[in-house]
Amino acid sequence: MFNSNNPSTDAIKGSTTQEKIDAAQALINKVTDPTVKAQLQKDLDRAQELLDAKNAEKARQEAARKAVNELFTNDTPSSNEIKDPTIQPSIDAAQKIIDTVTDPTVKAQLQRDLDQAQQLLDMRSSTVGTITPADFLIGGDKYVTGTFTGSVAKISLLVNDKEYTGGAVKADGTFTFYANDKNIKKTDAVFAVAYDKYGKELSRTKVKFVVVTAGKITPATYNLASDKNITGTYTEDVAKVTVTVGDKVYKGGTVANGEFTFYAFDKIKNATDVVTIHAYDSVGKLLDTKTLKVVTGVPVVTKGSITPLEMAVPGDKNITGTYTDDVHYVVVTVNGTDYKGGTFADGEFKFYAFDKITSASDVVTMKAFDKAGKLLDTKTIKLVGPAAENVIKGAITPNALVLGTDKNITGTYSGEVKSVQVTVNGTVYKGGTFTDGEFKFYSFDKVKSVTDEVIITALDKAGNVLDTKTVQVTAK
Repeated sequence: MFNSNNPSTDAIKGSTTQEKIDAAQALINKVTDPTVKAQLQKDLDRAQELLDAKNAEKARQEAARKAVNELFTNDTPSSNEIKDPTIQPSIDAAQKIIDTVTDPTVKAQLQRDLDQAQQLLDMRSSTVGTITPADFLIGGDKYVTGTFTGSVAKISLLVNDKEYTGGAVKADGTFTFYANDKNIKKTDAVFAVAYDKYGKELSRTKVKFVVVTAGKITPATYNLASDKNITGTYTEDVAKVTVTVGDKVYKGGTVANGEFTFYAFDKIKNATDVVTIHAYDSVGKLLDTKTLKVVTGVPVVTKGSITPLEMAVPGDKNITGTYTDDVHYVVVTVNGTDYKGGTFADGEFKFYAFDKITSASDVVTMKAFDKAGKLLDTKTIKLVGPAAENVIKGAITPNALVLGTDKNITGTYSGEVKSVQVTVNGTVYKGGTFTDGEFKFYSFDKVKSVTDEVIITALDKAGNVLDTKTVQVTAK
């Protein structure tokens, strides 16, 4: 069992096994001479110690090799690529196992492979990049385009917190993302998001819009006998007006909340004056031109009132009620935003508001005007919320997040859940995808430690909180 068949070498042969030691023990047990037997047993015990040490070293080497290989793609250091779940604690754990190996040659090779994994992880952690989207023409452009720098490998498009993946990242530092099917509106918040090849977010930039502006003006009749101001209403993107009397152009007036006024007492002198009003957007683009009707004589005094009924939210689609006298149209204001419309017949009116009033807590007023745009009456709409049993409900159930393995917080949702917010140690993040009762929220770059406090909050479409849960974070 010993090298050179001599116990004094204090080294066993490579062919020495437990079976051979057991066989030798059986032979020693048959020896009757106590002195000879004691010496034989001493030598065999040493052989057993040397074999145990050899087996323990082999086990340490195998454990170290397994720990190192599992850091790499396909469990092979020659792939020169580490797995996505590989993190610093994984490398630190492998180092501790390598430190127990005593064979210097084997230990050196293990250390070289582990150093390679550490270098690859350092490269991953140090990736940087930027993304710069070009201005997007709403109603004209089909693609969001732009440029990028650094380690950008893939991109996504975030439209009102809904993330779309895809797009083309080109070798010349440009990207394109098809957006024609996203129905982007000028009120949307759109971001181009850049990631490295490992899925780490590198940059997020808001897409600026180029909007085709439009708008109309409707001036009221101007009475020389009573009016000092030209008044009227406007729509959409009208931001300023000019008044031309004969060949002279005047600038000024106020344009706000769907109505405009322009002081004209010192400008219009005769009913035969030709008066033209031009409407412009904020950058001076001409949107509309109207000729002002000028009359003279005793002004007609109009009057009227509106009586709106209570509106159930949710439930009713229209604001309804009654009107009197010269009411011709109304403007409904919801939380500061004006909407013009409605139908008026036989003393009753109806105004579609299902897409405008979303909560019983909204502040809603209604203004009544005559056909010339004169304000006749203003009323507040009383909103009635749902009964307790009809309150919007929803719940969310997050799965445990395993650091080093999971890139996303996942789980299930029910009821009216439309979006979530994830709070990590007090920092709030928005996003996630929701499909068929299951959700996914990218958290690889947000949750770093099992001691992080991670809270997920479920919201309905109006942003009301439906449920809040703590996400359990565990180590691999």
